[in-house]
Amino acid sequence: MSLLADGSPVLALSDKEAKPRAGLMLTAGGLPIVGLVDGQGKRRASLGLAGDGSPSLDLYDQGAMLRASLSLAPDGSPALAVLDKDQNTRAAVGLCHLELTASGEFRPTGEPGRETRTTAESSLVLFDKEGKVLWKAP
Repeated sequence: MSLLADGSPVLALSDKEAKPRAGLMLTAGGLPIVGLVDGQGKRRASLGLAGDGSPSLDLYDQGAMLRASLSLAPDGSPALAVLDKDQNTRAAVGLCHLELTASGEFRPTGEPGRETRTTAESSLVLFDKEGKVLWKAP
């Protein structure tokens, strides 16, 4: 067990070459995170809790770029986001916040706001590479 620079505790598991491969830590705010690292030291998966207690599972590609995220909102609504290599959301299943732009198009947004619409738990939304909605149901 060791401490990060901010004093947060971390428990790291290393392979036989002493390379960190998995870790369990608490953020400065006391939130738990479990992380998995590949043999090249790149983050590949993380499981954690947000401040409101909502869980999320994030999956990363070989370049440590986020490619998929599964989470639950505070009310228990599920959300799955699939991202492309440029970190643009390309598909969303379940809860998704869509922001209305000045041009009248909807784009994904990370947080609900004054000009957003939230999709139903049963929804599927597909986006183009610029983030515009290509298709949505219901």
